Amino acid sequence: TSFQDLAVVPSQGSHLFQIITSFMIGYFTVSSLQADDFVDWDWLLKQEPVESKTFTKHIRFKHPVIIKMNGHENKGIIIKPEKNIGTR
Repeated sequence: TSFQDLAVVPSQGSHLFQIITSFMIGYFTVSSLQADDFVDWDWLLKQEPVESKTFTKHIRFKHPVIIKMNGHENKGIIIKPEKNIGTR
């Protein structure tokens, strides 16, 4: 995720990034420069964490989070649990 005052490039000197890409593991990069890219921080910060660390929080939901990715078109979406209740 990039912030307006800090642009983060996932591949900058990261051995982890090399492992992720070589195993073809999907990942999201959210850019503050793209109008369609966003994180619902208000909603996310209201979730009760199972565990909190300095830079991370472990959040568990009662219902599944649906993640859809299209690597060929560089598109993806994460659907919040309450939005997918009752769907397939």
